[in-house]
Amino acid sequence: MATLEETAYAEPIGKIDAVITAEIRLCRESDLSGLEWMGLYAQHRGVIRQTFEAQQRGDALMLLAVSAEFPIAQIWIDLKRTDCPRTAEFWAIRTFWPLQGRGIGRRMLWAAEKVIRNLGYVRAELEVERTNKGAVRFYQNPGWIRFENDPMSDVKLRFAKCLQPK
Repeated sequence: MATLEETAYAEPIGKIDAVITAEIRLCRESDLSGLEWMGLYAQHRGVIRQTFEAQQRGDALMLLAVSAEFPIAQIWIDLKRTDCPRTAEFWAIRTFWPLQGRGIGRRMLWAAEKVIRNLGYVRAELEVERTNKGAVRFYQNPGWIRFENDPMSDVKLRFAKCLQPK
């Protein structure tokens, strides 16, 4: 006798197309537990808290896309680089994995660029793992330029973007 899975549910039962509305805004203290993404980043709880405290001091920004009170994407921005004045460092750039490939990351990147440009920054930098080909393509498309190929590191690539005043 065939199992239920082999008969009735061997093919997809249906399809759902859903629209997600999210607000892009700065992180609030009430968002911190959500940034652990259901335990995926629980081991980084301390870094999440420290970065939020840096935001409160004005040393960083934690830009989030929030839908139904859940942070679905983020870009954290270090505003206090001493080696490169008026340059912001983007890091912890991610979109919740089931929502990747839907333009959320691109919109977040544009929003982060706009925010720092409005704060008077003229350049943004970030790094990505060399083996993450999708991320490398993602940053090259909207005008980020690869630079500073560190001969001592075969792991990370650095990208920069000059921000034109609007």
